[in-house]
Parts: sequence; structure tokens; C-alpha cells
Amino acid sequence: MDIHRLRAFPEVVPNRAPVRPGGGTQPCAAGKSLSCKDFFGLSTEQVALYYDHHFEILNTVWNTLDTSSMDISELQHRLRQFAAERDWQPYQTPKNLAMAMTVEAAELLEIFQWLTPEQSLDLSDEQRRHLGEELSDVLLYLVQIADHGGVDLEAAVERKLTMNAIKHPPRS
Repeated sequence: MDIHRLRAFPEVVPNRAPVRPGGGTQPCAAGKSLSCKDFFGLSTEQVALYYDHHFEILNTVWNTLDTSSMDISELQHRLRQFAAERDWQPYQTPKNLAMAMTVEAAELLEIFQWLTPEQSLDLSDEQRRHLGEELSDVLLYLVQIADHGGVDLEAAVERKLTMNAIKHPPRS
């Protein structure tokens, strides 16, 4: 879906004006601006995602109903490009990425920290949105670790599933 064809939310379609360094809001169509609070409120809507001056505006639509499959190689390419555009390559080592993934995994765990098992199965929309964000962080770091560590993640997953099936056969 192309955000430029969205007419229901014209106030969130980005204009391509340069971002003002140090600005607290991001300019958007019709001269409107989004505060940080308003931006974070958008993340649960199926509309274009906005990022403040610390991030580029992404031409992405938040679509939780998308059923397309994920291409790991393409994702790795996009992550390498993202890091290169920010000169982050020196920091993209398997060790650093694993440490960062561990921090994100702790943030994932924090969502469930004081919930009962029953409550963990019945998350609110806000909790589910947060869960998706933290799962995405963990996955993105995991994919980068595999890429920088020279691991074919798809082949490794298939091998591990086969090993688990042999180690833990079904009960007869």
C-alpha cells in the first residue's frame, strides 16, 4: 500500500521537506506538525509511521493484517543499507549485536513481568502493539547477528527443527 494514495489521513502523509535539526516536531502535509506524543499515538493506527528528527520519515504503512512472507535476505540487505547510511558498520559486530539483542529481549520480558499466565494470554491492544515492537527489535538484531556472523539463518532453522524432531519424537 502506498501512503501517497491514502486519503483518509491526509494529515499524516509526509511532505518531503528537509527535517529541521533539533526540532521537536516533524512537519507534515498541510503545514501541520506532529508532537512526539501524537506520533506515538499513530503507531497503533494503520497509517504512515512518522519519526521525529532523530529518524527519517519512512514510506511504510502499519498493517497488522499483512500476510506476506518475510524475505530474510532482503531484510538483511535493508538492515545493512540502513546501517551504512548512518556509518554504523564499525559497531555492527556479532558481539555488539548480541548484547543489544539481549537488552531488547529484557524489554520483551518486561511486558510480562508481573502478569499472571492467564493475563499474558489476554493482552490489551496497547500491550500487543508494544509486544510487536519488542519482538521486532529482537528479530532485527537476530537477523543482523546471523548476517554478520556468516550464518544462513533459514538453513540453520531447518537443521535445528530436524534435530529437535529426532531428539524429541512424537509420543505414540
